[in-house]
Amino acid sequence: MTIKTEDGVIVNPGDRVYNYYDMKPGVIREGSVMQAPDPWFNVDHDDGTTSLLNGQRICTIEFAKRRGFKDAN
Repeated sequence: MTIKTEDGVIVNPGDRVYNYYDMKPGVIREGSVMQAPDPWFNVDHDDGTTSLLNGQRICTIEFAKRRGFKDAN
């Protein structure tokens, strides 16, 4: 299953991404991807919280750093 970030990069479960809705970095949880009709998945944030997101709600950490987003590390 392909997960494409808002900045056009293909990512997979286990990859670090940036949730730019909540302004938090995290990791796509292994085994959490659901097809409905586009992939939705859990992102476990560095602060211990979790969000259910799709590719339109995340970007790469590198993109977030370039944009100066909070806690993009």
